[in-house]
Amino acid sequence: MVGNYCPACGQRHLGERITLRFIGVELFQMLTNLERGLWHTLLELVRNPGRVIRDYLSGATVLYYQPVRFLLLMTGISALMANLVDFDKIMEMTMSTMNMELTPEQKALQSKMMHNVLRYTNVIMALNVPITSI
Repeated sequence: MVGNYCPACGQRHLGERITLRFIGVELFQMLTNLERGLWHTLLELVRNPGRVIRDYLSGATVLYYQPVRFLLLMTGISALMANLVDFDKIMEMTMSTMNMELTPEQKALQSKMMHNVLRYTNVIMALNVPITSI
């Protein structure tokens, strides 16, 4: 290795061991890269998603965050947020505001369903992207 990159393939040379600190620094850099980063891609996707897709497909890839990395990051964030939310309580509050009473069997089925949805949130989110795109 000469320098930070392999002269044959361009792979970045990692001079240090991969530790939690290294991962934290990499994550921080990934999230705060304003020139070609997550925030620019998110903002442009909110403003004009069609243009972002057309630009990326036409070869203007330097401006935007990598799509697969973006998908994985958003899926991870969604899964984390889903695990932090108490869906049983939300459903109970929703039913009470709609003046609906559930039987114990219905509550058990609803709880089981929400447990399975939370268990497979990553898969559901990843599969939802192409379905929504279509």
